[in-house]
Amino acid sequence: MSKRVRFIALTLAAALLLALPAGAYPDTAGHWAAADIDAVTELGLFGGMEDGSFSPDAPMDRSMAVVVLWRLAGRPAYETPHGFPDAVERGWYSTALRWAKRCGIATGDEKGYFRPAGSVTREELVTLTVRWLSQTYPERFEGQMNSLDFYAASYLDHATEHFTDASSGSYWAASALGWAIETGTLKGDENGQLRPSATVTRAEAAAIFVRVYDLYVAG
Repeated sequence: MSKRVRFIALTLAAALLLALPAGAYPDTAGHWAAADIDAVTELGLFGGMEDGSFSPDAPMDRSMAVVVLWRLAGRPAYETPHGFPDAVERGWYSTALRWAKRCGIATGDEKGYFRPAGSVTREELVTLTVRWLSQTYPERFEGQMNSLDFYAASYLDHATEHFTDASSGSYWAASALGWAIETGTLKGDENGQLRPSATVTRAEAAAIFVRVYDLYVAG
């Protein structure tokens, strides 16, 4: 049994949200991310909404982002309180958030809030992902380009050559954005824009996580 097949079996068995078979969502047929949506469903990373839809163009929120990363990590159990005053300690995302806080993936804002229902921007999502990768695959991740400093320099020096709005990315996200561009994890839109501060849709997040899975988990 392949690593990918074993992973699918384990994650589907422990799915926390209502999951549907690939291709069963009523609102994804013909969508540009339909194949990626099917893939994250089969992997047990995403589930459908309560009404059975996937809502591909709805915003991805912060709680769902850490849950997906937690599922990619194998659903580790953590009982240490996460300590975020605006997030529940017992809820559908609480175990994932405890894990993310313990691993330094979720750090909160300047006031110590996590904002679980807040939408995730593209640069925030790749930053969370880079933190997860540096914890999970430190040798493979850092060894690609020596260090995160390379990615930051790459973004600051070369991103504007490929994306007309690259300069709008936040300085604190430069390393993650550089990594995302170098690896093809984050792609521009049809207008050649990266849109680093734009909210990530569920479809865009599905595409990003499929690329991350193929690059690191399945490899």
